[in-house]
Amino acid sequence: MQQGKAQEAGEVYAALSARYPTNRKLALARAWAALVANDPATALETQKRRDDRLRAGVEIAYALSNEAAYYYTNAFSTSNLYTYDQHVVNLGIARTF
Repeated sequence: MQQGKAQEAGEVYAALSARYPTNRKLALARAWAALVANDPATALETQKRRDDRLRAGVEIAYALSNEAAYYYTNAFSTSNLYTYDQHVVNLGIARTF
């Protein structure tokens, strides 16, 4: 690591999952992550960089392992370069045994 580039980071994740007798599964998840840097994100900024990222999602699985999931991520930072919203949709077929 270069001097002055030290970073602190942390993450918290929680999930709740339930299986039903009809071979269905429902899972809810939420995560929060933080990053604090000792320097600004770019040479044009003066404030130290701090990022916070919230992520929430839901997963649904049916018999024969048809799966669907949706995740939303909201990342906000002291730097506009690292601030964004993200939507992810996953569809799939899986075989478990």
